[in-house]
Amino acid sequence: MKKTVLAFCLLILIATANQCFATQIIVINETQEDIYTLERITLSGDLEKNLLIIQGTGEIIQGENVKVYLFGPASDVLVTDLKINGQETTVSFDDGGYFFIADEGLIKLEGKLIIRTIGQIILHVNGPINKLEFDLEHGYAIDGDRFGVYKNRITLQRSEKVAMLIDGNFRYTYAERNSFNYLIYFKAYGSSLGSYTLDLPNNEIVSSVSGAMKWEQSGNKLLLDLQSNEASISITGLFSTREIRVPLKEDKHHVLIESDPEKKISISTNAREIDLSESSMNSQYSNARAFIASRNNGFSVTVKQLEVLPSLSASVRMATNQIAITEKGSIVGEMNYDYANTGMDYIEIDAPGTPLYASTDRAAVKLTKEEKLFLSFPKTEHGNLDLVYFTTTNPLGPITMIEIPLAKTDLPITTANTYIYLPASYRVLNTFGAEGGSELPAPETTILFIIILFLLSAAVKQNKKFITGYIVFSIGLFTFNLGLFTLLVGLTLAAIARKNLPAGFNLRWVLAGAALLVAVFMLLIVPILIWQMGVFSMGSSQVTRMEGNYATVDEATAPGAPKGLQIIGEDSEGAITVPTRTGVYPVKLELPKTGKTITVRNHLVTKEKQISLTVLLIADWFKYLLYVISLIAGYLTYREYKMEEKIE
Repeated sequence: MKKTVLAFCLLILIATANQCFATQIIVINETQEDIYTLERITLSGDLEKNLLIIQGTGEIIQGENVKVYLFGPASDVLVTDLKINGQETTVSFDDGGYFFIADEGLIKLEGKLIIRTIGQIILHVNGPINKLEFDLEHGYAIDGDRFGVYKNRITLQRSEKVAMLIDGNFRYTYAERNSFNYLIYFKAYGSSLGSYTLDLPNNEIVSSVSGAMKWEQSGNKLLLDLQSNEASISITGLFSTREIRVPLKEDKHHVLIESDPEKKISISTNAREIDLSESSMNSQYSNARAFIASRNNGFSVTVKQLEVLPSLSASVRMATNQIAITEKGSIVGEMNYDYANTGMDYIEIDAPGTPLYASTDRAAVKLTKEEKLFLSFPKTEHGNLDLVYFTTTNPLGPITMIEIPLAKTDLPITTANTYIYLPASYRVLNTFGAEGGSELPAPETTILFIIILFLLSAAVKQNKKFITGYIVFSIGLFTFNLGLFTLLVGLTLAAIARKNLPAGFNLRWVLAGAALLVAVFMLLIVPILIWQMGVFSMGSSQVTRMEGNYATVDEATAPGAPKGLQIIGEDSEGAITVPTRTGVYPVKLELPKTGKTITVRNHLVTKEKQISLTVLLIADWFKYLLYVISLIAGYLTYREYKMEEKIE
């Protein structure tokens, strides 16, 4: 009984184990991956016949009915007569190209590849192929044999001679290093360009080629792989010969020969020379010469090195100096240069006081110095340099002589304009260092004015005291009010007429004549005097007035001064406090327009002939002193006139 039970259990276990094993095999089959490899594939044959032979070996490593891909696309090529392990095999295709079906095991394949396109052949290789080899006639595979090919495109290039048009442009430049630039245009008819071998007869060393799929220099030959049926190729590099020949053997082409300005070239050739504007090649230097030449036309070039003289490396076309001076003695100055620079790396500026702001090319730069202000100087043909600085002088007194502080450099300046802004409450007596620049009339105008007043007064009374008092009174009245001065002239003319007309003459005619003379005086003489005395334009400098609006501001209690404030000009009443910080870019302080302007223009300012200006000022309240003196003189003149009448 026990043996029967034991045998029954053993049968159950065996049956259960068999079921488990069967289930495990089914799972493996469901997850199995198709794996294959093509160990080596060789394409051989004649591209001219559009037929290649396929030979190769491989292995289906895992899977059943595995799709093994060869080449594509099906629109351009056809895989036919395929045999696998010596047996004919059906070939089909899809988007991945042509394929065949095989089971696990080693495979040996052979077949044919028919090419159905002209020109270049683009093969789609799905792979994987460990090694793809080529043995071709009348063509080659770009980049040669391949290893590890998987989902790649392979380009087969035909190398048969095709009808093509070639147009060349060749430029040779003799400089520090002799360089060339070739521009060649290719166009094929009825086929693709394929490869082209360019002769290099001028000891060329090619450095770059653009427009070709691939290029390689071998000695004096340049191999170009060209795509499609037309191409524009640019070739650059160096050459070393004085006997130049055109690289192309066909037809005539444009040739341009030039040198840098430090060399003189002489060209001997039997080629036809053309105008530079007719050349299709752009020149780099102005001494270029252009030719139409073929391979049979040689160029013998003689190069002579010229001696290079020192050149002016920097200059200033226009310099503008602006100086604003306040009554307390604060001075803000600005120097602006419109310059050209080709050789200076830095510029040294002798800036009075404290530099506040600098910019080059209208962008702020950090303030740096050596012994003086020392700034980087950009090289450009149209540069701009701007500098703002602050300094002080003594507060302006009733009569003040101010030496104008100007920033200076050693650069030659063609034209320099200087604008000096002064308080409106001062008058300019003279600007030393420039002609004119004064609010006083010119000496010749003053003399003419005094002569007219002398003649008028002498016609009334030939008395020294009367004449002197009349002149002083007239000057004060002219300065105070032009209308009152005109009335004085009219009364003077009436007195002259009364004195010289016979007794009993009608007074109305006297007054009419005086009015006529006053009108003539107003129309002819006074405008001339006003023009002479009111414009104050004397030669290369002038003084103009500006109206200023001033407002009062109630001061509020200020909080504690923030960090970074600095007092500049500490030793003067004109000192100011400004925020500063090292390492940041400066900001510009605009100049105040304080009331009136002195304008000075200088030409050809150099290191040896710098601008030096000194201004003599007088407080405007001195005019009231003149009014008082003229009133006293007028009173004494009147008394002298009445006293003379009584005596008569």
